[in-house]
Amino acid sequence: MMTKTLKKIRVLGALLIAVALNGCGGSDGGSVTDPTHASVGSSADDELTPYYVQSITWHTCGSDNFQIVNKDLLGPLSTRASCTTGKVPLDYDDASKGSVGIGVLRVIAGKPANRLVAYG
Repeated sequence: MMTKTLKKIRVLGALLIAVALNGCGGSDGGSVTDPTHASVGSSADDELTPYYVQSITWHTCGSDNFQIVNKDLLGPLSTRASCTTGKVPLDYDDASKGSVGIGVLRVIAGKPANRLVAYG
């Protein structure tokens, strides 16, 4: 049986990998609907499956997304920044207790040829 900590790490890791892989493409928007970014293992609880296969849509960042983002920092990056929100359960051992949205901000590389991460 999987421990609570290991289960939390798997779910968080899958979400972060999905977001990171999506951010590497340099797309100017769109929707992620392919659940293969965050594969669900056979031992995943049925209650957690919606979190693994959720769709996220990238859109222009605004004050409704990140109230605490420093406007001076975001200003110069705003033409390359996009935001989304992903849902995670409040309690991984009992997903029926509800969920919370986690905001994610990505900035597309200003000079794609100088990216630190290569893929494909």
